[in-house]
Amino acid sequence: MSRLSKQLDAAFQQGQRLHNAGRLQEAGQIYRQILAADPKHADSRHMLGVLALQAGHTAAALDLFDGAIATRSSISIYHTHRAHALLALGRPAEAIPACRAALRTKSNNAEAYQVLGHAHTDLRQAGDALRAYREASRLNPDLPDLSNNLGTALRNIGALEEAARHLQDAVRQAPDDMGAQLNLSSVMKELGDTATAEALLHDALRHAPSDPVLLYNLALLLLLTGRDGEAWPGWEQRFAARAVPDRGLPQPQWNGEPLNGRTLLVYAEQGLGDMLQFCRYLPMLQGDVLFEAPPRLRRLLSSAPGMPPMAVPGDALPPIDLVCPLMSVPARTGAAIPTAVPYLIAEPERS
Repeated sequence: MSRLSKQLDAAFQQGQRLHNAGRLQEAGQIYRQILAADPKHADSRHMLGVLALQAGHTAAALDLFDGAIATRSSISIYHTHRAHALLALGRPAEAIPACRAALRTKSNNAEAYQVLGHAHTDLRQAGDALRAYREASRLNPDLPDLSNNLGTALRNIGALEEAARHLQDAVRQAPDDMGAQLNLSSVMKELGDTATAEALLHDALRHAPSDPVLLYNLALLLLLTGRDGEAWPGWEQRFAARAVPDRGLPQPQWNGEPLNGRTLLVYAEQGLGDMLQFCRYLPMLQGDVLFEAPPRLRRLLSSAPGMPPMAVPGDALPPIDLVCPLMSVPARTGAAIPTAVPYLIAEPERS
């Protein structure tokens, strides 16, 4: 080994020590100094990619991993981290061949199997994901989050009791991991144990009381158990939790206050069944209200007494002052479930 190679090797080891100690900026400076002296130093380029990935600079990380692989394509961890970057960029189909490349160079790379499982999960290929996670567990059962991964994959194929066992392991291994608690809560709910599901969510909320995903999932459980009044505040978190896409309308949200001459647009946000359930609240609204409904439901919805005027999505609208998603009406008005039934009537000649 040449004198320069020894110096660069010593500098790289120092960079790794700083990196492992959390002194990331100093580590990055050393990696860059090594690359300035030797642009083909693949390990330093790879570690700069790891730093970029840790900092959320995913596209830059991918470029650095590609550069390291172009210099030394036989290093398994380079391909594994490249797959991580592709997943973070929302490109799971491309992450799969990256994992396969990692496994060609090191067949017992447990992390590559775990990332392969993530890619199949993102592609909704539950069986393939489970096989990858099982192989990762065979090679290294102590991989971080692997019990959670296995539990999630088992839930996705409907093996709920086995999923619960793995997720219970995950919670024991990381009692502060909200993701594992949330996943276990979902499985327990599906198994019919709503009391345990609720206890898990409340425990997670003690650590993160404002987390929208936890609040939304608690709301779903409360709705399931008939506690609508308790559920509505968490139900309003569905947009922040990204469970439902936000329309991004420019008008202010209506929060149940009197309209006082302003025009309110209530818009449908989810499936047809949800619209049929929640449209019963619309006749209760007082003032100038317009409901945006899909064309195929307009005839049926118009049979409800007191239904406000309807517009078709995409049509030109009159000036609108306020907006409200349909499924927020009970939360924002505090109204009880209307009990007048039937509230929709089929046309006799079409029954």
